[in-house]
Amino acid sequence: MARPLARFLSALQLVRLSLALGAVGELWFAVLLARADPQAAGLAVSMMPLPEALGIATIVAIGLYSFGASLNDVLDLRHDSAFSPERPIPSGKIRSAHAVMVAMTSLMVAVSGAVLFGQSALLTTVVIAAVILFFNAAGKHFPAVGLLVVGMVHAGHMLIPDQRPATMLPAWLAMVHAVAVRAVVHRLEEKRPALTARSILALLLLVVGASVMLLSRGGDADARARLHAPALTSLLWPVASVALFVIVAWAKTRRVPSTTAAEKLLRYGSLWQVVHGVAWMAMLGEWSAAGWLALLALGGFATMTILRESASLVLRPPEYRP
Repeated sequence: MARPLARFLSALQLVRLSLALGAVGELWFAVLLARADPQAAGLAVSMMPLPEALGIATIVAIGLYSFGASLNDVLDLRHDSAFSPERPIPSGKIRSAHAVMVAMTSLMVAVSGAVLFGQSALLTTVVIAAVILFFNAAGKHFPAVGLLVVGMVHAGHMLIPDQRPATMLPAWLAMVHAVAVRAVVHRLEEKRPALTARSILALLLLVVGASVMLLSRGGDADARARLHAPALTSLLWPVASVALFVIVAWAKTRRVPSTTAAEKLLRYGSLWQVVHGVAWMAMLGEWSAAGWLALLALGGFATMTILRESASLVLRPPEYRP
């Protein structure tokens, strides 16, 4: 019993399932946002039952995230053998061939789920998978480019079920949040190549360019009106969400070693993609949708904690000394 459980937990460690919550939250948000807009009634995501749409969104999100995570470990085998020997492949818990199978299976699962959302969703999913492949093969070796690509992948998650202008502004927030979190993690983990002043400037310029691209597409006044554009005071919801994340991140990381701080920041950064969705729905007055996302945040956080503690106990059991 212990060996199959250890293999299962090693597979979860390979795909970093405990960090996939952010991707799931982004797709859930896009599903719920589309269903809140009467003009999106013709989309596949709006015509199917809500539990079915959220289930498909979960499958697509986990499939894409697992594809990227397992592909990363396959391509980084030499690096991990030297600097992260506890990872599943260099530690011998999972063979490289099996990790490749996990990556390909995850991609097929994501694509199969996206088909149910329609042709545009399928094309968007394939494009995101290609961007993930680019990041792992080349992009991550150039910090400014790699960090922007990570952000664009998170924004892309929201565009899978619905590519209309109304989705662009929340997609921009997801992109900026992901870039900021990953940039700080890059510094905390002292990754190479390092984030120099020049690469930070390049990153800022790239983010500005990507922001212009997204926000210009989201400038449809009719789309904002259909989603009952909020009063200025309602903007306090997403602003409060961002401020609360900064406070929580600082509190959780200020008194721990940098490697632990990086792990915590990634975990809470993933969770906060869902919290941002709750705040956005509250801003729009879509309280039912906000409730669904709040349940996902609570359930996802509990699941992340259980998976992390279970993996720690099974894969690195404590030693008892007489």
